[in-house]
Order: sequence, then C-alpha cells, then structure tokens
Amino acid sequence: MLTSKDTANTETTEDGDILPLDDNSNNENSNEEYSNMLISVKEAIMRSGFAKLDPNIVEQKSDYLVVGYIRKSYKGNKTMPKEFYEIFRNYYPNYHLFCCNTNYFILKSGGDDYNLFIISKENSKLSGFLQKFIFSDENNQRSEIIEISQVPSSTLELTMEYLSHHKGVEPLPLPCPIRSIYMKEVCPDQWDAEWIDKFKKGIVFEIILSANYLDIKPLLHLGSAKIATLIKQMDQTEINRVIEEEEAERRRQNNNDNDDNNDDVTQID
Repeated sequence: MLTSKDTANTETTEDGDILPLDDNSNNENSNEEYSNMLISVKEAIMRSGFAKLDPNIVEQKSDYLVVGYIRKSYKGNKTMPKEFYEIFRNYYPNYHLFCCNTNYFILKSGGDDYNLFIISKENSKLSGFLQKFIFSDENNQRSEIIEISQVPSSTLELTMEYLSHHKGVEPLPLPCPIRSIYMKEVCPDQWDAEWIDKFKKGIVFEIILSANYLDIKPLLHLGSAKIATLIKQMDQTEINRVIEEEEAERRRQNNNDNDDNNDDVTQID
C-alpha cells in the first residue's frame, strides 16, 4: 500500500516544487499506459496490477500542491490560513492528485478505515458494475472517485488482486455440479485454486459478497465452488451450525442497519 511516506520524497523537484503527476507525462516517448499518474502509483500498478492508496495521501498531496504553487508563484515560503487548505481539499478533484489517465478507475472502499484503489478499465472488464460507468459516459472520461460502499478495504483489495490477475479475460467455467473436495481438481486455472484455498470460510463469504456487489460472475462462481467443497467435507450437524452462524450474523447486520437508520431520523416536537 502506498502511504504518505512513499510519496513524501519521490515527487518533488530540486527546487522544492511539487510534481502532481509523473514527471515524464509530457514526454512524447513515454508509455501512454502509465502516463499522467504519480510515479509511485505507476510502480505499484506495474508490480501488482493495481495501486492501493493510504487515504492520508489525499490530504497530504493537496497540501503539497498548495505549498508548491505558493513557492513557484511567490518565490518564497509564504504561509496560508489553514482554511485555504481545507477549501482546496474539499473542492479540488481528488482523482487528479494521483492519476489523470482516463484509462483507469479510482475506487473508494467502504468502512471508516477506507482505502483508495486504482485499477485499469481493461483489468476491470470482468466487473459488470464497473463496466456500467464506462458505457454510461459517452466520452469514456471518468475522473471522479467511485464509491464501493458495501465492500470493506481488505476484501476490495482481494477483489482487485483477482481482477488484476485475469486482466479482463474471463476464465474457463467451473464444472457444475462440483464433484471434488479439492479446488485444484475443480479449477481449470490453477492460480484460482491456489488463491481461493488461502482463505478461511469467513473471508470466502466476504469475497462472494464483493463479487456479487461488483457483478464479477467468475469470482462469484469461484467463491461458491470453494464453499461447496467445504460443505462436502461436513456432516449434517456441521452444516446446520454453519447455517445458524450465517443467519445470526445476517440478523446482527440487519439490526445494526436499522439502528443506523433510526439515528438518522430527526424527532420534531
């Protein structure tokens, strides 16, 4: 994950000016696939297929841009009221702090401890949810942050990992019904088998929910197949216990949602 420490020293000039984008972005010979983005974002995408950003970078990067502008315009270290920084953070399009390349999406995970993720539109082709954002915009220009409010950061990161591996190419379908308890015998793609086998049941359920929300059918089928192999190894008592646990968790989440809705209701005397 990219933190404020990762970008603090790598995107400044010798004169102290802040470079909001890759300093090679204006070079005609630069690779357009990675143009107009922070160097640290480009390196993460080249390494993992996506970039995960610490939300503190949004605030820090916007402050750096203000400081850099003041230094360049006024040739000195002038100070500005803190309210000026707050206004800039709120109204400057945050997407452009990291990536102005319109071939990429920037996603915001759900939860209080959210993170931002940058992934190419090409790698996100397996997500029907994200494809709607492409087809709904006739100019194919999306610059705002897309909120994935129903998916926590840790689960969205795993989802990005899956999408980045497959690079928009749908894997071969899984057999139905599932006749083996071993995912390596179920999956045509052995990476899928090894990847999903790393996770415990609770995480697999979270991946299924994420795949359902983002409309990633191959991932939804992969997670469901993994649960099927686990069920095949259980007796009826264990199956009933799992069902009861899931129902209890669902009731708890529904109660929490109802409590939140009640808190939003304004009482008028």
